[in-house]
Amino acid sequence: MYALNILLGSVGKVGGLILNPEVSKENIGGSTKSNTIKDWQEEIAQWRAGYVDTVIIKGVDLVYSMPNSLDIKGALKNVETVISFGNIMNETLESSDVVIPETTFFEEWGSEIPNPLPGYMTVSLQQPVVVKEGPGAAGAISYVDKLLELEPSISGSNKSLVKKVFDNEYNESNNTGSIKAENKNSFMNGVQQRGGYWNKSVTAEQKKIRLKNPFDFEGNNNFSQTDSNYGEEFYLIPFTNVLMDGKLSNSPLAQQAADGITSAAWQTWVEINNHQAEEMGIEEGDIIYLKSDSGEIKCLAYPHPAVQPGTLCVPTGLGTEKGGRYSEDRGSNVLKILSGIIDEESGSLAWASTKVSLKRAGGNEKLPKFEGDVTAFPVEPGVPVLVVKPGQTAHDAEYENHHKYQESLNFREPHGHGDDHGHGDDHDGEDKDKNSH
Repeated sequence: MYALNILLGSVGKVGGLILNPEVSKENIGGSTKSNTIKDWQEEIAQWRAGYVDTVIIKGVDLVYSMPNSLDIKGALKNVETVISFGNIMNETLESSDVVIPETTFFEEWGSEIPNPLPGYMTVSLQQPVVVKEGPGAAGAISYVDKLLELEPSISGSNKSLVKKVFDNEYNESNNTGSIKAENKNSFMNGVQQRGGYWNKSVTAEQKKIRLKNPFDFEGNNNFSQTDSNYGEEFYLIPFTNVLMDGKLSNSPLAQQAADGITSAAWQTWVEINNHQAEEMGIEEGDIIYLKSDSGEIKCLAYPHPAVQPGTLCVPTGLGTEKGGRYSEDRGSNVLKILSGIIDEESGSLAWASTKVSLKRAGGNEKLPKFEGDVTAFPVEPGVPVLVVKPGQTAHDAEYENHHKYQESLNFREPHGHGDDHGHGDDHDGEDKDKNSH
């Protein structure tokens, strides 16, 4: 995408790619910071070696979302104290020594530098919309407030830190941004009304971008190995849907949300090319096992014409072992069978590097889906609206707008005007007969 924008010369132009300014604020971290799988391998190696006494985990189910090759659960066993914050039970919380119930984002204050920015400086605000009431709610703890309690040198609360962020914005704004106010309190009221603060005058210099030599790096296409005796070999392509990485699998609303392509739900399915499935005798709902060098999962077959032959596509988000009645023991976790191969250039997980062997279990289950039983098929191009010119008959208009178009696409053999209408002359005769009566 970026290369195409550079090729078209649309970088720094309206409608193209706008370069964002560097935004650095005190007491707020940007969402651009992330770690690669290579970074995680190095960190987990420290856990496994027993060099780390305490690990604090928040907002992520590491045990579920990491491949088996990293063995997160085994590494956590070598950490003296594992503390996890969460509001829904998951596999990481189960592997922790201390589990602390955490407030939800509906109850929390927060500030964030969005990524990507809209082309100018922006700081967003998160504010509580519900109060902590009801059974068990009083025991929920703010993650930031708890960390502040552990550090005596920092006084205040999460709310006070957020207020300080926007007080600083007021001091620096000189009433040139989205909010003009006489004092800090009025400025903060404006921030709460708008959900943040932005200043369109703080932008980045729209430099001319030049690509480096594209042949400076030549990566190798590395793939995992499979057991040829187990079944036929395929390339595995995992993809995300509404359940994302499994964080929404405990919600029945998310579970029943139909997939945008297959309309399937509530189960883990494997999409296979329909012609290849027919050759292998695989039908929709057949129980399929996929085995890689990291593990094995069970899926239900879904033959689909849009799947590249030789590949299998499996959604993420299911197969959690802990998380409540809507997610436990439902479907399979495709993340577990991904290989640990790393992209040499970026250090990221090579998502498409896993090969699997496919094996039929011999049974068939009904795949929950929203679509009916009629398979989608291409239809002959038609004319939804027939445009008739002055003095032109409907037959003439149909020929000019529809049949000539089909002839150009070889959908219809060229015919004479009258012949192309089939029995058009007969229709004229019928009309005359009707008129004579």
